[in-house]
Amino acid sequence: KRLNGGKGKTKALATFEEMDSLKIEKSMQPYLPRVESILQDSTAAGKFLHTCINIIAGNQQLQQCTQRSIIGGVLACSMTGLSLIKQLGQAHLVPFRNRDLNGQYEAQLIIGYAGYAELMLRTDRIAAIDASIVYSRDEFDVREGTEQRIVHKPLLRGDRGEMVLTYAVARYKDGTAKFVWMSIDDVYEFHRDRSQGYKSAEKHGYTTPWHTDEAAMIKKTAVIELRKFA
Repeated sequence: KRLNGGKGKTKALATFEEMDSLKIEKSMQPYLPRVESILQDSTAAGKFLHTCINIIAGNQQLQQCTQRSIIGGVLACSMTGLSLIKQLGQAHLVPFRNRDLNGQYEAQLIIGYAGYAELMLRTDRIAAIDASIVYSRDEFDVREGTEQRIVHKPLLRGDRGEMVLTYAVARYKDGTAKFVWMSIDDVYEFHRDRSQGYKSAEKHGYTTPWHTDEAAMIKKTAVIELRKFA
């Protein structure tokens, strides 16, 4: 579905719309030296940029975003060392409508659940990160206070019911652990429904990771909360 921007007198900025992968590559090639400088590896930089080009070429929504915003997102992603490959869930380029550009669309880099987990694992203290969703027919027990713990026994067969809460756990190299949990209602109210990208997508009829990978976004919310304390 085409993203229909608003009307205005300001001249529209260049996009990758109606470009094939070769033309996109030609436009992106001048930024290869910068990516090489960031990654300190010419082979890795070439693979990273090639992946980005294929993602843009295969996504009509991104092609309608300004070139400058996509390039900015690509460079920002390279600085994190995360991947934009969708299946990995580390980072995404998401379109949103910019009213200051008369409704033209721009791409914004969004870090995913696996991306936040990866960034946390790069610290010297954390050994593992885990996040899960609890359903109404699962067994779940949480204890706060001086003997904090979570016990989650997922229903292994049949319908697990509705999503009721999410939690994330950081396991430290010294053997200790820290966890946070949130109700699904709180995830929606305080995170999803306050996301400008989500609100813009709902209004203008395109998709974000909240629409295509909701479970991953819910777990990501728990990991973001965990980062505040871990």
